[in-house]
Amino acid sequence: MAARKKRPCVIIRSPLILKMVCDLAGIDYSAPAIAHYVHGIRENSSPFKRLLNGNHDMSNMTRDCILENLSKNIPPAQVKQLKMIWCSILWDALDIDVNDTDKTAQLYKRFPLNLQKHVFDIHDVSGAQRRLPRSNEIPPIERQYSIVSFAFLVILSKEFIDQAYIRYFEDIEPALIQSYYALCSVYPFHLFSYGIWKYLGKHIYRKEELAPEVLALFPSKLALSPDVAALLSVSFNIMVNRAREIGIINSTMKESGLFIDFIRRNTEKIHQIEIEMTLFDRSNRGNSPELKIVTEHLNKFRTPSHRITL
Repeated sequence: MAARKKRPCVIIRSPLILKMVCDLAGIDYSAPAIAHYVHGIRENSSPFKRLLNGNHDMSNMTRDCILENLSKNIPPAQVKQLKMIWCSILWDALDIDVNDTDKTAQLYKRFPLNLQKHVFDIHDVSGAQRRLPRSNEIPPIERQYSIVSFAFLVILSKEFIDQAYIRYFEDIEPALIQSYYALCSVYPFHLFSYGIWKYLGKHIYRKEELAPEVLALFPSKLALSPDVAALLSVSFNIMVNRAREIGIINSTMKESGLFIDFIRRNTEKIHQIEIEMTLFDRSNRGNSPELKIVTEHLNKFRTPSHRITL
């Protein structure tokens, strides 16, 4: 009998969730430590070793036991964040086979209406009439910069590669990669940037299915080495963390994404921005002209009550 195919997202989700559990519980990121935390014994840690290696998904019983233990010692908000990531639609988006059009349509219907409107005919109340979004619809999707919008772009990427690769190359992939860097700037995804990129390159960008002449004209950035992508992610994260420290952005994924977007579109200013962030002194803000430009740009995407004055 052939072995059952492993869900691809298990490679990312299981280690990611257990890393969060270990951080919240204050225990070592190891199979024996997790086994002792969950079951009170260290001897039978092999199932947790398989989870840490991304070899299989966690059972509901183990999940409930972990959540129950955590709820005794940490604030409810942190347990809620863990459950939110655990049950995120992202994992279904990573797993979906877009060749199954019915399942894909049903998955799209689980997204917020402000995302659904980009893939369903607005005049069809049943949601049966599917479409691909226009080019001018991609920036509003990207600039939501959330786990949900990233998941939405993952599905769109799979659909566009199958149906309209050139538009994928020009419209979807830049938004997907930008959202990837934004996702990896928030806890705990930055710890798994290598694994996320490797997954995207393997399960979304299917080089062997594309014509050589198309690839020659429109090479995908997802073919970039996971090592290089992870280093770029670290570089962005260093700047994002400093921007948070000096108070020009908050800790949300959306603010990180908008900040990274500005940096990527203004590469000639990166060095000066880094210098100004390093030397930033709130008592002498006049020495930060580039940071003032960054802040003014980001304020365009903030409500009046959340705008920042440098």
